[in-house]
Amino acid sequence: MSEISSDQHQPPGDAVDIRAPSSATRSGLRTAWWWLLAIIGLAGVLSYRTVATGIRRQVAKYHADVATQALLQGDSPAALHAVNDALAWLPDDGALLYLRGQIHAQVHDWNASLADFNRVTQSLAPEFAPAYQERAAIHAERGDWREAERAFLAAALAARDPAVAAEAYYDAGVAALEA
Repeated sequence: MSEISSDQHQPPGDAVDIRAPSSATRSGLRTAWWWLLAIIGLAGVLSYRTVATGIRRQVAKYHADVATQALLQGDSPAALHAVNDALAWLPDDGALLYLRGQIHAQVHDWNASLADFNRVTQSLAPEFAPAYQERAAIHAERGDWREAERAFLAAALAARDPAVAAEAYYDAGVAALEA
C-alpha cells in the first residue's frame, strides 16, 4: 500500500474544506466579534440615554405641573418645593428656572428671583424676553431704575413679537424718566 500524504488529501473541485481555520482566520473572527460586541454595547448605551432622558423630562414635567397648580392655588411653598424637584431632574432647563424665578418674585425673595432670571437670560435662553421683563420689574420694584431701564431695553431687543418689543421700549422710557 502506498502512503498518502496530507497534501494529496485535498477536497475535490467544489467541495468545502472543513479543516480547522488558520490562526489568521481565527484572529479575524475574534476582531469581528469584538467589533460586533462594541457596536451592540454602543447601541445599548445610546438607547439607555434616550430612554433615560425621556424619563427625566417626564418626571420634571410632572413636578412642573404640580408647581404650576400650587402657584395658581396661591401655595408658594408647595410650588417652590415642586419646581425644585423638577430642577433636580433637569437642572439646566430655562423654563423651570423662569418658573422658579416667578415663584421667588411672588414671595418677594428678590435676590433669588434675580439669580434665576439672570441665569436664564445670560446662559440658557438669552432670547427669552419675558425673563428680561421680570428682571426689569424686580429692579423697578426695588427702585433701581437704571437697571430696570437696561433690562427693559434688553427685553425689547430679545422680543420676537413687535407688540412685546414696543411694550418693553415704553417701559424702558418710563424707567428712564423715573431715574
